[in-house]
Amino acid sequence: MKPFQHPISLPVAQLLTLLLLAADMMPDEAVEARCERAARHLLRQEVYVAEDEARCTQTGQLVRRRPQGQQIRRLLEDIAQDGPVPTARGLAEGARLLSLHRDLRSEAKRTPMGLMRIARESAMLDHTAGLVVDLGVGSHPNWTWWDAEVVATLSEGCQWLIQRVQSGALFGGHSEPDQGGYLYGEDDGRPWILTVPADVRTMQQAQAALAQARARAVEP
Repeated sequence: MKPFQHPISLPVAQLLTLLLLAADMMPDEAVEARCERAARHLLRQEVYVAEDEARCTQTGQLVRRRPQGQQIRRLLEDIAQDGPVPTARGLAEGARLLSLHRDLRSEAKRTPMGLMRIARESAMLDHTAGLVVDLGVGSHPNWTWWDAEVVATLSEGCQWLIQRVQSGALFGGHSEPDQGGYLYGEDDGRPWILTVPADVRTMQQAQAALAQARARAVEP
């Protein structure tokens, strides 16, 4: 893979994940509006408000908060404190560069079937990232979805295992023992997430971790 140069910090990469959640179902203008609101927050011009949040028209205070908006605001405050702060245009360019790197990392799979697989796995990563945010599932401070990949899927049913890449990672170095991944699954159409250690990289290992977690959940 070709060397990849980027000026993007880890917090900005984590912010871009949140700003791009469900972007494939939104018009470009809506994603651009998210970046504009984020940039205005960084400049202390206004507080970032997500689409599913609301603020009081009289006081301007948030009266309905959602996990995505709360995580975005926390990251924005960290970025503003550490500086330098990116512009809306810089955020949009960062998103383009990170998406490009994800594609470059998968370049070896670029066969006709491989192209379909790249798009499918990108959708799986983005879908899981959104659910992790909505459910408030914790992650390692250096985790970034731009350095993650689908490493295994269940042949029957709807489950897939996500871990950080073992080579070609941009942020936080290569996969580390304390940077575990996620097992995504659905039961009767209802999605769930299980965090798993970094050394769980096969579906057999993931099923063992799932069995242990469910056994602990029913213990008196």
